Order: sequence, then C-alpha cells, then structure tokens
Amino acid sequence: MSIFKETRITRLLIISAIILIPIALSGCVSGGSMTATSWPGVTADESNLYIAFNQSVFAINQDNGKVLWRFPVEPEKNQTFFAPPVLTEEGELIVGSYNNNVYKLSASDGHVIWNFTGAKDRIIGGSVITDQIVLSPSTDNHLYALDLASGNLIWSFEANEALWAAPMVDQERVFLSSLDHFIYALDLATGKELWRQDLENAMVDTPVLAGDLLLVGTFGNELISLNANTGDLEWRFKTEGWVWSSPAVYDNNAYFGDMAGNFYIIDVASGQQIERAQMGSPIATTPAIGDNEIFIVTEQGDLYARGLDTAHPLWQIAIEGRMLSDAVLANETLFVASLDADNLVSAMNIESGNLRWQFAPEK
Repeated sequence: MSIFKETRITRLLIISAIILIPIALSGCVSGGSMTATSWPGVTADESNLYIAFNQSVFAINQDNGKVLWRFPVEPEKNQTFFAPPVLTEEGELIVGSYNNNVYKLSASDGHVIWNFTGAKDRIIGGSVITDQIVLSPSTDNHLYALDLASGNLIWSFEANEALWAAPMVDQERVFLSSLDHFIYALDLATGKELWRQDLENAMVDTPVLAGDLLLVGTFGNELISLNANTGDLEWRFKTEGWVWSSPAVYDNNAYFGDMAGNFYIIDVASGQQIERAQMGSPIATTPAIGDNEIFIVTEQGDLYARGLDTAHPLWQIAIEGRMLSDAVLANETLFVASLDADNLVSAMNIESGNLRWQFAPEK
C-alpha cells in the first residue's frame, strides 16, 4: 500500500470519528424511514435482536425482522443510543445513551426498570454485567460500577481521558482500555487500581483475555500482549494500520483486522504472524467465529466467510452501507448492521450467505 493511500485512510478515519459524534447527537429523522447515521449496536438472544440506533432501542424478531417494541415509543431529540445493549440472565437489557444515562429495560416490552443519571458525559462503550454488577464506561473519563438490581452506584474509577470501550472482566479483575494510552487493571469488588501500563497510543475497543495474556489493539498500528497479572509487556505485533477492534481468539490464534484493510492471524503465545490477507477496505470490527467458519466484515460492506481450519473461502457478499459494528451470530444466521444505508440490519444464512431479510426502521 502506498504512503498516500495509508495517509488518506487515516485522515478519513479521523474525520469520520469527529463527524459521527455530532451526527449521532442530533439524531435527525426525516422521510418515511431513518437512514443509519449513528453507529448501530446489535445484541441477540435465542429469538430476538436488540438494536441501539440513533434515538431508539429496537427489539426485532430474528426470524422475520419484525419490530416487537421500541424504546422510547416516540424518539427524543436529546437521546441517542450507540453501544450494543447487554442482556442480563433474567432477560433484561442494559443500554447506555448519549444523554449520559444508563438504562435497565425489560426485554419483553422495553419499559424502564431503572435509570442511572450519575454520569457527566456520553455513554459510548458497551456495558458489562458480572456478579450482579453493571460496569459502564463514559466519556467523562469514569468507569461506573452499578448494582444490577437497583442501578445504585457501587464505585467509580477515573482515567485520564475518555473511555470508549467496554471493559474485559474475569472473576476478580476489570481490564480497561482508554484514550489516555493506558490500560488499567482494577479490583472488581472495589474499583481499586491493581496496575496500569502505558501503551503509548489510544485504545478504543475491549481488551481480550487469552489465558494469562491480555491482548489489545492500538492506534499505534499494533496488537499488544501483556501479562494479565502484572501488566508487563509480552510482545508487540506491528500492523500496517490502526487496530480499531478487538481480536477474536480461537485455538491459540488471534484473528483481527486493521484500518489499512489487512486481516491477520497470529499465534497468541509468541505474537508471530501465521497469515495475512488484504481485504480491500478498512476493517473496524471483530471477526465473528462460528463452529467451523470465521466471518470478516470490511468498512465498505464486504462480508467474507472462510473456513477456520483451512482458511478456504466459503462465500463473499456485499451489503449497502459502511460496516463499523461487530457482526452477530445466532441461530445459523449472521446479522450485520449498516451505517449510511436505508437498511439498518441484514440477516444472512451462514452456510450460503443468502440474504434472509433486511430491517429498515420506520419513522
């Protein structure tokens, strides 16, 4: 790739990041349908999809794409949703909003169970639920730990700059990436800092645990591995472009893409490259891994299915719009959300890539 093309991709990404926030905040609605202009977040359970998009959270049927409910019933101009809703074991949803609130909703009808209003800025990153605690990152630099039952604040942790990504959690620790170039390890029960490591560049997605290793991508064109117990650096893998998304880890391999359009497979233990392929467009999403397949989504809307063991191409299709949201696998179907397109969600058969249905929210 030429220096000119690399520079152009970087400039476009910076411009997109700047433009997306005010567009999402305005949440304009016009015409008979809403064009996808914010960054849709999608989550699935056994039968439904839950989509956070612009001014609404939707529940739709996985079989046919029909709307089951919408929160709020009438869109509100000061409220925009961005991150994927998170499902509780009891069948409820946790979702953050650009009005600085974290909501707990009923997954059956979308009514509000509680609403946390203590954040001072937008909720961009997704929440995580563990041990009856909700962990919600905010662009006010804080990670908020909330009681799952009541929504009351348990503790908060302040980083130096905004938090855009959901944390990674194990049984006792929270691992948090930040725009301030630091990755943090916190005690889950108290929020007390255990260690921090300066990775010299911003991080905008969730770290991934692979045994005792913690993997995280940075805007310094790297995927970095740290010792999860100490924060010590284990290895640094250099990429051609920014690593915007989290890697997917399977069978001791890490699968991920960069904003220069490269797809990588590397060995988790050593950080050595196994395979690299140019996909023709920036990759801002984490690959989705099925039983025997891996699904790669590029920003320009190309979807690739490949065999996990053989890396043999299975199918490839193109969807209208830009793809900046992680694809979701459920019930032999791949669900992808689009930006800048009339259809918000497309559902494809994972074996053939054939389109099952598309969902365009009504006004």
